[in-house]
Amino acid sequence: MGFGSTLLSLLLLSLAFQSPQDTIRRHHEAAEAYARAGNLAAAEAEYAAILAEGFRGLVRSLSARKRHAEALAAAETAARLRPDSADALVDVALARFNAREYEQALEPLRRAVALDARNAGARNMLGRTYFALEDYDRAAGELESAWALAPNDFDTAFTLAISYLERRRVPETKRVFERMLQQFGDRPQIRVVIGRAYREAGLLPDAIEQFKRAIALDPALPRGHFNLGLAYLKNEGVSALADAEAEFKAELASNPDEYLANYYLGIVYIFEREWAPAVEHLLRAARARPDSPDPYFQLGEAYQELGRHDLAIEALRKSIALNPELSHNKFQVTTAHYRLAQSLLATGQTEAGQRELGLAAKLKAEAFKMEQQLAKGATMGSSRLPEQDEQSPAET
Repeated sequence: MGFGSTLLSLLLLSLAFQSPQDTIRRHHEAAEAYARAGNLAAAEAEYAAILAEGFRGLVRSLSARKRHAEALAAAETAARLRPDSADALVDVALARFNAREYEQALEPLRRAVALDARNAGARNMLGRTYFALEDYDRAAGELESAWALAPNDFDTAFTLAISYLERRRVPETKRVFERMLQQFGDRPQIRVVIGRAYREAGLLPDAIEQFKRAIALDPALPRGHFNLGLAYLKNEGVSALADAEAEFKAELASNPDEYLANYYLGIVYIFEREWAPAVEHLLRAARARPDSPDPYFQLGEAYQELGRHDLAIEALRKSIALNPELSHNKFQVTTAHYRLAQSLLATGQTEAGQRELGLAAKLKAEAFKMEQQLAKGATMGSSRLPEQDEQSPAET
């Protein structure tokens, strides 16, 4: 071991001694007792356990900063120091998982389960890894075991429900959700999370029911009315514009700067060809999230319909500049270039307009190829684990 590594180990050791954790204190007390008794091998094992805990703390710190390669190295060091620790192996798997190396995460997790079949964390992580690999039946099996071992773990229960949804095991899904409501309380936030899961799975009537129940429990719940309005749109389309509009307005009455409610209300007004209120709400959405290309894209159409091509050009250029990738929002950038060309030509900027038309045609060809590739690689599963904050709206 080099000087730098030795110094790091001593630093971690000192940090471990300063930790209030009972585990580290027990290892330290045991090491001292073994040393006094002359059992140096046992004392060394206890000191190795303390050092391993220090590396595990380093893993957590590095993972929080998304330094995945360094977190993996620290986790593997901890596992070498404690080859009998299922938890240390779970740390290795988690570092792999965070780096999206799902296949490589399986081996340490299987070893962890072999060491301790009743380790709820190992079972949970193995289930989530199978889920990431779209092996939903195995995911459900591991998560069932994890939930039996740790019945108060919300994350395990919810991921189990989503695994069932992926296999269209709807009765089992509903039983898990009902048990969660009984166990964790009939809270509006849980109803919204359940509703979003149903919405992502395409079970829109079930989603609508959950959002309505959430609102009944708390009419001012942030994004409660928004989620209900969006479910109306996804379930019934244009025929539900009035219901969706009412829900988005109710959301904004409590949360006037809510990005998604302003954005989707702007889209509703576009469908209704009410261009001025569409502009008002899309501008609010753009102010709430200035780094999103989506409000500017919709503003481009609204300004064009109002005959304000100068403003349309500005909005569409912003949308194109902010667009993260070709596939974003159903290849939206291809239409943005085409609309920009229209406004440039309308204002007499012929050369620039023709250039944009060429770009739009090129991107459309690339988008077509990408769609074909995506179609070949498509899977049957339609659900996903809903994120805590829906970042980018999709066109309805």
